[in-house]
Amino acid sequence: ANTFTVYINNTTPTITTTQTSTNSVIGCANPIVSYSTNVIATGSSLTYTWNPGGVNTSTIDISTAGVYDVTVMDAVSGCTASTQFTVDGNTTIPTADAGANANIACGSSSVALSGTSTSTNVSYAWAGPNASSIISGSNTATPTVADTGAYVLTITDNLTGCQNTATVVVSQANVAASFTANPTTGISPLTVNFTDQSTGANTWNWNFGDANSSTSQNPTNTFNSGTYTVTLTASTGSCVSTATLLIVVEDGLTLEIPNVFTPNGDNVNDI
Repeated sequence: ANTFTVYINNTTPTITTTQTSTNSVIGCANPIVSYSTNVIATGSSLTYTWNPGGVNTSTIDISTAGVYDVTVMDAVSGCTASTQFTVDGNTTIPTADAGANANIACGSSSVALSGTSTSTNVSYAWAGPNASSIISGSNTATPTVADTGAYVLTITDNLTGCQNTATVVVSQANVAASFTANPTTGISPLTVNFTDQSTGANTWNWNFGDANSSTSQNPTNTFNSGTYTVTLTASTGSCVSTATLLIVVEDGLTLEIPNVFTPNGDNVNDI
């Protein structure tokens, strides 16, 4: 008779995964997360299967967020074990918008900016032209600033660390009055069209010098004979500027009377 021994190996392996990279989240600074397996099995011949990825080694480098699992099999016993884990993050740059260029209004010492981002879970950080340019809210979407110049908004994804920037320019509001007239001379009655060329104004007050006035931006006035000084006062808030122009209107008929009489028979001014 032959005697032989049968050994039973039906012990299921145990398996865990360990993050081996310094980062656990995929981000712009570290776009890869590395994991390795820790396996306890009775056999020494083990196979690995990572899904997704199709990697068959004991380690894996992951660059896309998602749910992953690894299955280990003892090739001798055929027993298997698996574990699952989740990788977060991405390398998507967040959106950043610092808003429209702004003016510090006349009579004011500050203005509020308005930054936005369509990305979620982000933080805001503003930097101004000077250390003291931002009065308040430097880490909010709407800071209050005091200086003219360029302001940079930095949007940071709080999960991945990915960043984006945008710039807005702050100016000091000012008004410079200016206008043209067409025509500036002519025969009475003379209709003159005025065209505003002021900058920074939102209010206009015209004095035509003939007791007429207007608050239109581009008015028209009819003048009788005479010389008139037209004054435009352009303003925004407490900012005021003036400009003037001369309008000369003549009569339709001009009679010249000589003031020298020389009855000396030379046929010049004798009568």
